[in-house]
Amino acid sequence: MSTETLFLLLQIILYLNSTDLNYRLLNENILRYTKVFGKDHDVSILAGHSVIYGRSDSFSGSLQGFPSDLLQEFNAGGVLNPSVAGGANEESLQSFFSRVNYAYKGKYLFEVNFRRDGSSRFGPNRRYGNFPSASAGWRLSEENFMKNLTWVSELKLRGSWGITGNDNIDNYIYEQYLNTNLDYFVGGSVVPGVALTRLSNPNISWEQVEQFDIGLDADLFKNRLSFSADYFRRSSSEVLYSNFPIPATVGVNSLSAQNAANMVNEGIEANLSFRGKINEFNYTLSGNVSKFADNKVTSLGFRGVETISGNNIIRIGQPFNAFYGYKVEGIFQTADEVTNAPRQFGSPLTRPGDFRYADLSGPAGVPDGIIDAFDRTVIGNPFPSWLYGFSGNFNYKGIDLAVTFQGVHGLDRILNSNGQQPMPDDRNNGLSYWLNRWTPENPSTELPRLGGVNNTVISDFYVQDVSFLRLRNLELGYTIPSTLTKKYGISRLRFYLSGQNILTFTKLENFDPERERGGATDRLTPLYKIYSFGLNLKF
Repeated sequence: MSTETLFLLLQIILYLNSTDLNYRLLNENILRYTKVFGKDHDVSILAGHSVIYGRSDSFSGSLQGFPSDLLQEFNAGGVLNPSVAGGANEESLQSFFSRVNYAYKGKYLFEVNFRRDGSSRFGPNRRYGNFPSASAGWRLSEENFMKNLTWVSELKLRGSWGITGNDNIDNYIYEQYLNTNLDYFVGGSVVPGVALTRLSNPNISWEQVEQFDIGLDADLFKNRLSFSADYFRRSSSEVLYSNFPIPATVGVNSLSAQNAANMVNEGIEANLSFRGKINEFNYTLSGNVSKFADNKVTSLGFRGVETISGNNIIRIGQPFNAFYGYKVEGIFQTADEVTNAPRQFGSPLTRPGDFRYADLSGPAGVPDGIIDAFDRTVIGNPFPSWLYGFSGNFNYKGIDLAVTFQGVHGLDRILNSNGQQPMPDDRNNGLSYWLNRWTPENPSTELPRLGGVNNTVISDFYVQDVSFLRLRNLELGYTIPSTLTKKYGISRLRFYLSGQNILTFTKLENFDPERERGGATDRLTPLYKIYSFGLNLKF
């Protein structure tokens, strides 16, 4: 064996040793007290304390140059490409909490909560936050003026208000730390260095969510008809936000997140169910709906500026992370149209068959005859306007049927050319509808020509409404009468056939409207239809 071959083998033989240690400790103490005073006053009190501590430690080392794969300890290795890495991370949370419940005559209900939470993710002076909440309920059905309404089984009016905190951020943002591998030259030699690239924020603290809710619950006609409705308004304040202009003279390129932004989310929710019986036929029908009337960013803090990240924007007055791109006005049909239109991205390659984008703005805030980044605008909402569902359960002489529908309305999604809605080219397989693309012989189409360099930028052409109604579950079963099964020591025997994601009603073609906006694989892979057959056996 030549020296060169042996040296190559020594380089190939590599051993890696790594260790990860993760643990989490929890201590929780709760004290409860309940007391009924007389017949009318019911009081319960709860007080508690909890502490959570977690830590993770990691270490890894690798080495090449082992003479044989039979030797697997580091001291048998050579000096080729040694590597060592390690780190640690820890966090803790301490909470004091209390609750008082009071009920008078079973019809006036009150609850008050108070929490004081402290998180190690914030600076020493801002770690603790106070979070109160309260709720009240009035059982109108227990009032004397309701006694004659025998068709009302239960009627309750309720309301609640509260503030909760969020510490779901990275550790150590409040600390100033240095970045390594920022080397510099001294006397013509490279010297290892570290530097500040982001300013810390020692005053960072809890995000706060204030929510108000008012609702009505009703059970009517001996509990056959049930109804509940809620109006809610959720205001998020002190939201962590990091896009603030920094003068170049400061010498850093970013600023740790600040408690600056505000958001509001408002809507209604309703649920309705009905239970009925016709001779031996039993059925239950239920439905639910949620309407989001308002979902928008209301503030970015003092001197905060909107954040554009890829195809999304955080802008005051718009939904959080609204879709951001260009408006398509049509398709160029002639060279004269191209010449007389605003210059598309300053490109001389625009041709008939390319998209014509709207000139909405410029550096001065007014149209400037050039299509560029200043002409982008909000082109879609990543949050739905409506969520709704329906379910039914039916039973007749041992035959049972259960069905569940789920739907979403008013939801936009970007189906762009980079993976979701591929245009035909040398690298991707185009969908069949691109056969109707623009050509001089086929000018009356909404699809652009092939090869246009600007046709794949994100625009409202690629934003589609992905509203859908899906048959989520369907199950048909039959239970053999117990008079037959008991002879064999079987108390219950049921056979069933079920299916999931069987039908979908949507205007979206070629793609699954429910897939996440993740990688291309996630977007292109639809949910599976699943069919099952089985039995339930009980002795």
